[in-house]
Amino acid sequence: MAKFDPDNTPVNWPYPINFSGDITPDLLTDSNGIPMIDYANLGVHYNPWFIGHIALGYHNNWILKQGKAELDLFLKIADWFVREAVITDTGVVWEYHFDYFGGQNKPWRSGLSQAHGISTLLRAATITGDNKYDKYAKSAVAELVKPYSDGGMAFHREDGTVSFEEYFYDPPYSVLNGHIFSSIACWEAARYFEEESLKKMAELAFDFVENQLPDYDMGFWSKYSLKKTGRIDDIASSHYHDVHITQLNVLYKITGKKVFNTYSDLFYKNQSNPLNRKRALLYKIVAKLIG
Repeated sequence: MAKFDPDNTPVNWPYPINFSGDITPDLLTDSNGIPMIDYANLGVHYNPWFIGHIALGYHNNWILKQGKAELDLFLKIADWFVREAVITDTGVVWEYHFDYFGGQNKPWRSGLSQAHGISTLLRAATITGDNKYDKYAKSAVAELVKPYSDGGMAFHREDGTVSFEEYFYDPPYSVLNGHIFSSIACWEAARYFEEESLKKMAELAFDFVENQLPDYDMGFWSKYSLKKTGRIDDIASSHYHDVHITQLNVLYKITGKKVFNTYSDLFYKNQSNPLNRKRALLYKIVAKLIG
């Protein structure tokens, strides 16, 4: 498989995190092969983030195998992103058509799904040369970087950095994994479209992570977001703590900044300690009971 190399055009290599392990025999899809999620009491729905997640997994498999089947599955989802794009005054978004926790009422949008849609479409454009994909990717980027105060996903913070918001709250609480995925998409788009304004936005997004990492560090585990309920922090689940470790390693490879490698190693050491794992689980249980 081609290696991650930030010095080359990013969409020419696999997505820097390999999602292909989530392409399982029991993957739920519609009749056209588009992934869906069964939310039990909420019903079966399309989730734009998950659809992009699986698309990028298919793309990884295609780079590894160079098979027509993998490419067809990937492009089928890329076409879904074109078909289901909702046109706004400034670009396009992908909407969720079900209510979600914490007041996300349908139809709602997310920086996370915007990110995976962009990363999928840029790769489809690179493979096929079809300008419909980069057209929609560019329109999606316009919404991603639009200021939060104007209905976009980029929250400009007092320290001059930018956080891409996965959920819309006032004030925003900056889910770490969603922000990093969005930062990667912005960086990929900056390289693909060769736009300095996007490059600057990606740098501000990386700066947010660098500046806020101490706030995401609980000393024994990482936080999912900067949300706080009373004295209770929004601790990450074991899954998302693992995602943070991987993402920070990617940011280190992209930027060369040692702080990302330092925290990736720190979070890994936290995860490797059985006492920390038990403490994190107990904290999560208590947080749910209180919340």
